[in-house]
Amino acid sequence: MSKSIRKAGQSYCSYLCYAISIEQEHLEHVIRHNNGQRMDDQLTEAWTQLVAAADAVSEYRSTYRQMLAKGLRWPHKPTPTGSDQS
Repeated sequence: MSKSIRKAGQSYCSYLCYAISIEQEHLEHVIRHNNGQRMDDQLTEAWTQLVAAADAVSEYRSTYRQMLAKGLRWPHKPTPTGSDQS
């Protein structure tokens, strides 16, 4: 699992959470400044999908933390055969 990160004075649990936050800020800007375009249904659907993505990431991280608590450890990556390891 990725480590938490800090960007622009904010703390995020992962790069996925950071990316979702950027998308949220962008979509909020679009919603506020859509210049009267009648896209309410599309904006609502976009927001709903973004929230679903955030929920999915949160659920994944929760499940992964549970696996770690039960003893899951990162396996070592195998060294490619024939590679020079000098």
